[in-house]
Amino acid sequence: MPKFWKNAILLSAALAVCGNLWASEVAGLYAASVGVEDRTANSVAAGYSRALEQVLIRVTGYRRIEPGDGAHELLGSARSFVQQYRFLDDGQLWVRFDEDAVNARLVERGERLWGSERPETLMWLALDNGRGERALLGAEDVGDMPDLLRERAARRGLPLLLPLNDTADMQTLTFSDVWAGFDDKISEASERYGADAVLVGRAQLQQNRQWRVRWTLMMGATQAQALGGLEAGIDLAADRFAELFAVRGSPESGDLILTVGGIEEFAEYGAVASYLEQLSLVERLAVDEVSADGIRFRLSLRAEPEMLERTIGLGTLLESDPSPDMSGSVQSLRYRYRR
Repeated sequence: MPKFWKNAILLSAALAVCGNLWASEVAGLYAASVGVEDRTANSVAAGYSRALEQVLIRVTGYRRIEPGDGAHELLGSARSFVQQYRFLDDGQLWVRFDEDAVNARLVERGERLWGSERPETLMWLALDNGRGERALLGAEDVGDMPDLLRERAARRGLPLLLPLNDTADMQTLTFSDVWAGFDDKISEASERYGADAVLVGRAQLQQNRQWRVRWTLMMGATQAQALGGLEAGIDLAADRFAELFAVRGSPESGDLILTVGGIEEFAEYGAVASYLEQLSLVERLAVDEVSADGIRFRLSLRAEPEMLERTIGLGTLLESDPSPDMSGSVQSLRYRYRR
């Protein structure tokens, strides 16, 4: 490794701009739009509170913010978190809140915090209306159903994909395959989308004109199931992911040494450093050492190392390195840069 490059790494404060290096980074988590009766101070203050409630649902992973929750206490002082606001033409009030301030208050109260790095979820939904009409919902479909699903996903901060239902999909997967629960075929058809999780629904229209859906969430070797309406699948996925990836506890959970091997260019270092620094559970990041073995980063975490491992596992930038760790630290992880 050239000496000038080592010095550049250790001394440069500039980080290279990186792209989508994790599963999916959800934008706009700390902004929301709500309806207001007018532009009086009371209406605007009430709008701030309702908008903050939407934000807290997304960033805590809860389905709702209940009285008595630590997060609920923030609603009374919603105005203090407002960073920017404007009135929209349709009578809505758009509000963006201070991310750092909201996060700090949640951590102070021991509430969980779900960062913007979230599993991208592909949904296969088989629909049977009971009158002989059967179909798979696709990305190009319009109407109340896809709108409802997308709105629910946006409310929970869940990156949702619907299949194209093009020729490639139809050659790989049919309505009958999804309805019968042929997991191998569903997994094969899902590969082209590169999603982190697959949500499968089998929906049947009831006499009351409501859909009853058997939902199955597949992520790696794990599965979770739920029975309910159309929105139950979104809630199943969001609930499960929040349990796995949301941070709860003390403002910091200690230092960890993370060694990354295989970095050969300054741009690669910049991409790795920028990626790690932007992870919501990383409080601080510093370069500890540069050697032929790799770059040792010292991370101050807001969560346990297992949470960091699960989050990095969602992305494509780093792969786990089973080589023995020589850092001498009790808490240490090893990865390799993936080209």
